[in-house]
Amino acid sequence: MTCRYAHAAVTQILYQRVELHRVRAIEIFCGTILQGRTSLRSIPQSLWIGPAHYGRHPEFVHLVPRLRKALNLLSNLRALTFTPTAKSFGEIYDSLREPPFKLESFAAPYHINPSFVQFLQNQPSIETLRLHDLDTEPPRSVSIVKHINDLSSHGTLLPKLKLLAADPRVLSTLVINRPVSHVEISVGSCFSGPEEALRDLVKALARTSVPLVSLKHNLGNLRIHFWGTKFLHQLKTTDIQFTLKSLWIYLPGVMRPVFRTSSGIGPMGAHISRTFGSQLDGFTCLSSFELSLGGFTLSDPSPKEIAEVFGDAGKLET
Repeated sequence: MTCRYAHAAVTQILYQRVELHRVRAIEIFCGTILQGRTSLRSIPQSLWIGPAHYGRHPEFVHLVPRLRKALNLLSNLRALTFTPTAKSFGEIYDSLREPPFKLESFAAPYHINPSFVQFLQNQPSIETLRLHDLDTEPPRSVSIVKHINDLSSHGTLLPKLKLLAADPRVLSTLVINRPVSHVEISVGSCFSGPEEALRDLVKALARTSVPLVSLKHNLGNLRIHFWGTKFLHQLKTTDIQFTLKSLWIYLPGVMRPVFRTSSGIGPMGAHISRTFGSQLDGFTCLSSFELSLGGFTLSDPSPKEIAEVFGDAGKLET
């Protein structure tokens, strides 16, 4: 009897949060859900799926039908993540129109299949949505925007959305009139984006149904002035200047060689720090700001000098 209780307790712990990144692991999980005790199906609450390495992974494709069947049995699933390496699972959404679960968090690569956006429409409980790609700005986003616009005319899409991470085009389409207070922007290395794209993004961010308080800006693009300082300058022309509390800016990793010196970030890093800092004085509620490059946080070698540029720097954590 004791062993049975111990086994049940361990099963609860092991299956509440499941991570699958090998073919064999996915096979075992699907077999357990499909052929094991029915009581197991209510245990998983968080499921993370993604091959360990990027590629087409044909060995995973044959698992999609079984994985789809397994997902359709997980009644208490609240968080589902397909990593950027899981592009092979794009067809999985075809038969996930009315699954038993109600997701609160969902992350996945961009997919042009209309059933992908239909899946989102059938999950109105989603509060956190992250759409990602290894380049962070795939051409697929154009198709996704079209599908979003087509479906939005037939009903409400993601009415409870609070955090959205995506490229500028998807963001501009999804944040309007939704309770999005936290935004993560990814500007990919291939995204040229006309002036209109920047204006549309700023206008959309200003039209969320609740104040925008947190912004993460992942610049994979070398057009730093356009998507960096100019973007911040335009944000200050909206009410976001009175609501934004936290700002993170991540510079493209390819800039690392021109930033680093043997003793520190060097004059280029100091200049970029001051350039971004000069845009902060209009954000009256800002309490946290971070500028980083590949995990390395940039700070000016002269704290007094950058404090003068930041304006009221006493309130800032830099």
